[in-house]
Amino acid sequence: MAGLKHSWIGRNQVVRRTLDSSPTLTHLLEDGYRLFLARISGPEAEADATDLTARLQNVRQRLQPRDFNCDEQPIILLAAGWRSGSTLLQRVLTSDPNTMIWGEPFAKSGITTTLASQLSAFTAEWPPLDYFVANQGDDLSAAWIANSYPDPAQLIAAHRAFFIELLAKPTQGLGRSRWGFKEVRLGGAHALYLKLLFPKARFVFLVRDPFAAFASFRHYIKSDFHAWPERPIRWAGEFGRLWRELALDLERVAPEVDALWLRYEDYLTDPALHEKLCLHVDADLRPPSELSLIPSAGQVGATQTAKPENRLLWYERRALKRALGDAGARLGYVH
Repeated sequence: MAGLKHSWIGRNQVVRRTLDSSPTLTHLLEDGYRLFLARISGPEAEADATDLTARLQNVRQRLQPRDFNCDEQPIILLAAGWRSGSTLLQRVLTSDPNTMIWGEPFAKSGITTTLASQLSAFTAEWPPLDYFVANQGDDLSAAWIANSYPDPAQLIAAHRAFFIELLAKPTQGLGRSRWGFKEVRLGGAHALYLKLLFPKARFVFLVRDPFAAFASFRHYIKSDFHAWPERPIRWAGEFGRLWRELALDLERVAPEVDALWLRYEDYLTDPALHEKLCLHVDADLRPPSELSLIPSAGQVGATQTAKPENRLLWYERRALKRALGDAGARLGYVH
């Protein structure tokens, strides 16, 4: 942080003479100046960090066209919360013998969210250009290198290599050539992050009637976490708010990442949507009607999941409606 003497205030001659005449006063004013800047920079930094979409754009502006070269074509299935039919769709995608779709790998670790958060610090001003070693001259021993960074392209390459090492290479070990993963906790900004790493990725976005999804979720008799351990999802209101957040955020970025948008109910009943999915991911897939219904852990049985309403109680329906606002109706779910 710049000291008071080096600020626009310190350049005033009267202020400078006052500061030079009294070290104690200088220290007191410096401390006050730091507190003043902290009051301004704190909320500003928080606003920057929470707008991941804007930060990713700042990262893109620092990259060259060659930095986007990547031949990997993962299939990335993102669903708006739990019990959305994502596992069935994952199984459909994996019915291609050449494809492995990993299921929420190391979910509590928040792999994608924590990696993406590393880029949330990028702004138009940070990191400054003189932090990059390419701009610090040939004789580094004669330069101020307290902050010396490699090119941002290397950071992106490292992120890309992480996913390849974690998911692509084990896929090859299974005798399959194409990889991907499904997630139920990621939003639109995370899709943009993955698109930044893998420009040729194929995205599939999935939503399900939030009332049916919660009716299935509630029979787990447990809570789950959107972001472990800070954000547990325990009741209808929290579930509805998360569904609204994820569904609208995925809808926002779907055109930008060229995602195939599927409603679970439509996909089950419209064979044309299955053909569309096959074309989108460029694979010959078995339709869902050919896959057996597998009860989830904690379910009474397959018929329990299949019930459309699952006997939601009145206060649960009310809490869902309040949490969803107009998001459900906007996406075709009217209750």
